[in-house]
Amino acid sequence: MANSKYSKNVVTTPLREVGAGLKVKGITIPTRTYMSNKLVPGCETYIELSWIYEMPEPSLVIPAYHSHPYNEITLLIGSDPHNPEDLGAEIESYLGDEKINCTKTNATFIPAHVEHGHLEWKSFKRPHMMMSIMLGTGDFDKANPGALDH
Repeated sequence: MANSKYSKNVVTTPLREVGAGLKVKGITIPTRTYMSNKLVPGCETYIELSWIYEMPEPSLVIPAYHSHPYNEITLLIGSDPHNPEDLGAEIESYLGDEKINCTKTNATFIPAHVEHGHLEWKSFKRPHMMMSIMLGTGDFDKANPGALDH
């Protein structure tokens, strides 16, 4: 792929920028950014992910309610190949004024300008992955994933 005209579109070395100032045990922080305008100029998409490998401490990982001027998709992905729908954790968060409790692998569409946040782990059974896809913004400063400090 190195000599392909599309090799610049394939990111194998992520940036480590989201949550750099966050002090949470049990999660890969800073998270791994696999897509941004810095990595693939003009993509206008920001994708970051992190592994949760033990019960986060503190369990309230994203305390701030926040919104963005763009649509966002979040994914929580379990790691059991025999039961991939089982997340391996219970996670509580808010979308608008509604509390959401997740115990299953899922994708959540967050419309632009809808407040969300207060992401808290209630229990942990096995490692799982958390991914955010910010559509229409490819820049870290504009994306501001989780309303976290840089």
